[in-house]
Amino acid sequence: VPVLAIATVLWIFFLFHLSEGQTMDYKLIIINSIKALPAIGLLLFGISQYSKERNFQEEYAFKSAVALTLKAYSEQLISEENKDALILSSVSSIYKSPIYHSKLKVEDGKTLIITLEEDTKVLEEVVVVGYGTQKKINLTGAVAVVDDKQVIGRSADNLSKLLQGAVPNMNVTVSNGRPGQGGSINIRGINSISSSATPLILVDGVEGTIDAVNPNDVESISVLKDASSAAVYGARAAYGVILVTTKSGNDGKTRVSYNGRYSFGSPTVSRDFETRGYYSAAINDMFYSTYQGSNYTNYNDEDYYEMWIRRNDKTENPERPWVVIKDGEYKYYGNFDWYNYFMDESRPTWEHNISVSGGNKKVHYFLSGAYYDQKGVIRKNMDSFTKYNFRSKVSIEIAPWLKISNNTSYKKDSYPFPGPGAINNLFDAISKHALASIVPINPDGTYMGNATVITGGYRPANDLSAILEYGKHKNEDTNYFFNTTFEAVMTPVKNVTVTANYSFAQHEYTAMNRSANYPYSRVPGEVLWKTDGYGLNTLYERSNHDWFHSYNIYGNYTNTFADVHHVSATAGVNYETKFFKDIKIQRNDLLSEDLTDFNLANGDEMSIAGGKNRYALFGLFYRLNYDYIDIYLNLADAMMVVHGLPGDIAMAFFLQFLPGGELMKKSSLHHYVNKLVI
Repeated sequence: VPVLAIATVLWIFFLFHLSEGQTMDYKLIIINSIKALPAIGLLLFGISQYSKERNFQEEYAFKSAVALTLKAYSEQLISEENKDALILSSVSSIYKSPIYHSKLKVEDGKTLIITLEEDTKVLEEVVVVGYGTQKKINLTGAVAVVDDKQVIGRSADNLSKLLQGAVPNMNVTVSNGRPGQGGSINIRGINSISSSATPLILVDGVEGTIDAVNPNDVESISVLKDASSAAVYGARAAYGVILVTTKSGNDGKTRVSYNGRYSFGSPTVSRDFETRGYYSAAINDMFYSTYQGSNYTNYNDEDYYEMWIRRNDKTENPERPWVVIKDGEYKYYGNFDWYNYFMDESRPTWEHNISVSGGNKKVHYFLSGAYYDQKGVIRKNMDSFTKYNFRSKVSIEIAPWLKISNNTSYKKDSYPFPGPGAINNLFDAISKHALASIVPINPDGTYMGNATVITGGYRPANDLSAILEYGKHKNEDTNYFFNTTFEAVMTPVKNVTVTANYSFAQHEYTAMNRSANYPYSRVPGEVLWKTDGYGLNTLYERSNHDWFHSYNIYGNYTNTFADVHHVSATAGVNYETKFFKDIKIQRNDLLSEDLTDFNLANGDEMSIAGGKNRYALFGLFYRLNYDYIDIYLNLADAMMVVHGLPGDIAMAFFLQFLPGGELMKKSSLHHYVNKLVI
C-alpha cells in the first residue's frame, strides 16, 4: 500500500508537471462512421479506451490540463508541436499498423467533435500473386508479404539471409559461415524423404535464384504458403512459391540514390576453447582411454610434468620453451590457441549501392549497380567474397494500347580461399587433432607436420597449418548470372489486358582447386614433403552451365457490375525449357607450384567427366475470382501441365476452389473471427 501511494503521488506530480500549470474545461465527442469495426482507442493518460460497437458515439468531459499536455509521452504520436493537442489513433487488427489518426487543437470551453473515417489506401493494398495481383483484403490463399523496408534495413551478403525471421512459418537455415553462403528456405516443413522441399522462386515472373537478386532492388516479396499455389504453377510449387518483384521507375525527375555501408561481424558461438597444453592432452587421454583402452597421446609422466610447469605461460618463456628435442624428435609442451591462429573474427564488410530512376507518362527507367566485399574467416591467406550486381529496367508506352519493356540483370560473385579443396574441408580440418600443446612452427622455422605426440598416425589439424604457411594451395568458386525479359502489354479493349513475354537466363558456376606438395619437419635438420592426400600436386576444375528459355502469353479481365459485383479472370499459356551441362577435369604433376593451367600438367593420372540433360514444360492455366461486397470466391485456379521431352512425357492437372469472406462486416462473429476461408 505505501508503495502504491508513493507511485500515485509521483504519477500525479509528473502529469501536472507536464501541464505547466494550465487548466481548461472542454468536451470531446467521438463519432465512428467506419463500416468495419476497428480497434478505436482514445490515448489519454497513457490509457486506451476501446469501443465495443461498430457504430457509436462517445462523449468525454475533462477539467484538467493533464489531458492536453501529453508532450513527449508517446514517442510514436506526441511531439513538441502537439503540446496542446489530443491525439486519437486506431490500429487495424488486420494490418497491424496505424490507419486511423486524428489530432485536434484544445481550446478552453469548447466542444470538440471528431468523426472517424477510413484510410482506404491500406485497404486497397495489392499483393503479387501468380500471373497478376490481387487486393490483399480479397486473398483466400495463405500469402505473406515482405516489403523493401524490411529487406534493406539490414546488412547481409545475400537476400535469403535477409528473409530470416521476416515471414512466419518460413525457415531459412545457413549451413556454414562461408562468406556468400546462401540460405536454405523451407516454407511448410519437410514433407518428403526424397525431395529437398524447396519452394519455387520467381523473380519478376521468371524462375530464378533468390540470391542472385540485389536486396536494394527489391520492391516486395510475396510468399505463397499453401498448396493452392500449385494450381497455377503445378507440381513445382508443391512446397510453396516465393515471388520477388523488383523496383521500377516512376513519374518525375531523375532520382539518383547512393548508399554505402561498412560493417563487421563476429561468431555467435562461444570460442572459449582450452588453450593450456596440459589440460588439452589430459582431457583427451582420459576420454580416449575410456573408449579405446589406450591413450590418445604418447605423452608420459615426464612429459606431463613439463606441460604442468608451463600450464600458466600465456607466451613462451625462454627458460621453458614450448618445443624441445627429445629422443631425436620435436616434443611439444606449448599452450597454443589454434582457433585464433586459424580464424579471424573481425570479418569487415564494405557495401556500395547506386541507382538512377525516373520517367514520364511514356517512359520509365530504373538502373542500379552494387558492389559488395566481405573478408572471410581464415586468418592465413585470407579468404574473401566479392559480389557485383547490375540491373536495367525500362518500359516505353508505344501507343495508348501498347507498352513494351525490358528487364535485364547481371550478377557475378567470386570466392577465393586457401586450403585443401572445398572450403568445408578446411573447416573440418581445423577441428581435428589440434591439441593445445602442439605449435605450428618449429624452432628452426620449419613447419610442424605429422607430430608423433598423437597415436594412430593422426596429423594435428590434418597438417592444415603447414598447408597454409606454405601457401601454395589455391581455390576459387565463381558464379555468373544473366537474365533478360522482353515484355509487351496490350490493352485491346476496356478492362482487358494481354501480356506476352520472353525470358532468357544463363547461369555458370566454375570451381578451381589447386593443391601442391608441402614441406614439414618432425626431426631437427630434416625436411619431408607430403606428396599424397592433401599434398597431392594436382589441378581440378569444374564448370556447370544452364540455359533457360521461357515464353508466356496470358490475358486479364476485370470489371465491376452494379458497384457490388466484382469479377476478375486470368488465362494463359506457359512454355519453359532448360538445358544443363557440366564438365569436370583433373590432372596431376604440374610443372609449376604457382600457375594453374592444364598445359603444365604431365602426370599420368587424369580424369574427365561430365554430362548434360534438358527438360521442357508446357502449361495452360486460368484463374477466376468473384466478390460481392467483400464476400469473395476464388472460383478456380487451375493448371494443366505437360512436361518432359518426346518419348518421356507426363501430364498433370491441378485445381483449387477457395471461398472466403470478411465476416467482421457481415456477422456477429466479428468479435472473434475477421476472415474465414474454406
